[in-house]
Amino acid sequence: DKRPALHEIARILKPGGRFVGTSWELRAESAALYAPAFYDYPGAFKDAGFEVEIYEETRNWRRLLTEAISAVVASEDAIRREVEGPAAKRLLRWARTRPGELDDSRRVCFSVQRRV
Repeated sequence: DKRPALHEIARILKPGGRFVGTSWELRAESAALYAPAFYDYPGAFKDAGFEVEIYEETRNWRRLLTEAISAVVASEDAIRREVEGPAAKRLLRWARTRPGELDDSRRVCFSVQRRV
């Protein structure tokens, strides 16, 4: 649950502390990521007590992800031999499911600062 998590991060950061990272904006639920829709990070950051310094789409995320997914799919036989049980099944399910979800998502990077 993103909003309570952001409030907890703000609580443990000292005033003026920064939180930096990347995440998925999801305009629809993602079966591949096992995640509900969530895309109002700027509002959630502000509600949690942060000032948004940087919030932007991660450069080339779609091309890089598509290439990684293609490599996983092309390596399916090797993955099944080398990765045991449920982990292989989950990785391959992600690789088959995630491409159809990309139009409803984007990768973003952010830097936010806890208000003083």
